[in-house]
Amino acid sequence: NDIDLGLHLDEAIGEGMITRLSARRGSFCSSDDNYGSSEYRSAPSSIMYKFSHDRIQQAAYSLLPSDLCCKMHLSIGNAILQLRAQGNHKRFATDSFLFAAVDQLNRGTSFISSDQQIQLARLNLQAGERATASFAFETSTNYLKV
Repeated sequence: NDIDLGLHLDEAIGEGMITRLSARRGSFCSSDDNYGSSEYRSAPSSIMYKFSHDRIQQAAYSLLPSDLCCKMHLSIGNAILQLRAQGNHKRFATDSFLFAAVDQLNRGTSFISSDQQIQLARLNLQAGERATASFAFETSTNYLKV
């Protein structure tokens, strides 16, 4: 539940492993949030967190089984595509979100069906064309090779 999640995340925050960002435009929450009180208005799952350092993120990632990593990348890529398709915010329609989605999906290819492979090939083509249009030729080549 959210209270348990919040308490576990607080431990990691206290140890300096992660930083809590508010759900609103990346501003920081106060360090004395109390998940068990009625004053706490936002569920921990609705708040964004980030690792305090890239090395911490890499260490945490290395502890995950490879099949779980692939599934997570696939899930993240699909979530980004879903945000783009909903069109609720202009920033999700930018090329950077297309690139982010395709990068994540490419890392989860071992768990996609043949129909999804065709869709991913189209997305890689689209990303490659957008990268070429931006004169990002090396990036474009990476998408078009897949």
